[in-house]
Amino acid sequence: MGTIRAASSHDEAFLFDMLYEALFVLTGCEPFPRSVLDTPEVARYAAGFGTRMGDVGLVAEAGGNPVGAAWVRLFRGEDRGNG
Repeated sequence: MGTIRAASSHDEAFLFDMLYEALFVLTGCEPFPRSVLDTPEVARYAAGFGTRMGDVGLVAEAGGNPVGAAWVRLFRGEDRGNG
């Protein structure tokens, strides 16, 4: 049976994995290279998770291993994101 727990700063690497899986790729196009996660425009959604006010997330686990995640991060003013 799986569990759901609060995400923490210890989940940053897994959140980057989930961020990569969530990137939109047009049908018929090649997936982005994993290095896209190093670009500031993409990294900002997971980098340092749990260190900013407003970081909130959940991690789903099965057999003690993370299998999914959902998280939000608040960006304001000039620091707005793409959502």
